[in-house]
This record gives sequence, structure tokens and C-alpha cells, in this order.
Amino acid sequence: MISGVLKMTNRLSQVQLVELFGVTRQAISNWGRAGMPRGRDGTYSLPDVVRWLRTFYRASAQKEYERRLSAMRRKVTRNAAQLQKFLAGGKIE
Repeated sequence: MISGVLKMTNRLSQVQLVELFGVTRQAISNWGRAGMPRGRDGTYSLPDVVRWLRTFYRASAQKEYERRLSAMRRKVTRNAAQLQKFLAGGKIE
């Protein structure tokens, strides 16, 4: 069904996006709240959606990378402080 729709137009409904991407209607709604572009008529341009999804998930991945890197830096700093205290003859907390 979806292939016939894609041949006629690149404007898709929420239900068609659900079928195409294999996600729930809630996922489409969440993406919409996050800024996924939608036409005035309530349909979605497939090329615009794909571009938006790529940007959205790249940004999400970058944020997750930065969060993990920050956590590792805090841990290394904490461990280095404990090591210095241990080498100085103090107790490790």
C-alpha cells in the first residue's frame, strides 16, 4: 500500500508514517513536538521528515556522547584525587 502512495506523492499522513517507519503514532507525535516539519494540511513531506530525523538523531547521539564523556571525566578526576591521597598516606574514601 505505502509504495503506491509514495509513487503518487511525497506527502504522507501520520498513519502512513507509522507504517513506513514501523513506529507508533505516539512516536510520530513525539517527533512532531520535537520539531519534525508538518504541512499546514497536517501531512508530512517525506524528504523533509527524513532530513529532520537524521539531524534529530545526530544531535541526540552527540548529547549522549557528551553526557557519557563528562561522567567519565568526573570519575577519572575523582579516582585521581583518591590516588593522590592514598600515595600521600591518607585513607581512601
